[in-house]
Amino acid sequence: MTLAAIDIALRAATIALLLVLAASMVRDFRHTVAGRLAVAFALGSAAHTATSAIGVRRAKAALSSGCKSHPATAPAGSNRSSHGGNEVAEAFD
Repeated sequence: MTLAAIDIALRAATIALLLVLAASMVRDFRHTVAGRLAVAFALGSAAHTATSAIGVRRAKAALSSGCKSHPATAPAGSNRSSHGGNEVAEAFD
C-alpha cells in the first residue's frame, strides 16, 4: 500500500469520525453553547482534514498557480517611509 493511499484512507476515517462526533453533539447538546461550539469545532476540523495535504506548502501552491513572489524586504537604497530615511539602515551604509 502506498503512502498516498494510506493518507487518503486515514483522512477519510478521520472525517467520518468527526462527522459522527458532530452528529452526536447536535443530538445530545444542541441547547448549550458549549455543545454548539463543539459541533463547530468538529465540523471545522473535518473541513481542515479534507482540504489539507501532506507536503503541500503555500509557497509551492502559489508558484504552481502563476503568482509572482514578492520580497518581504525593500531593495537597498529605497525609502518606504514618508517621514524620511531609516536611521538604523543608514548607519550601515
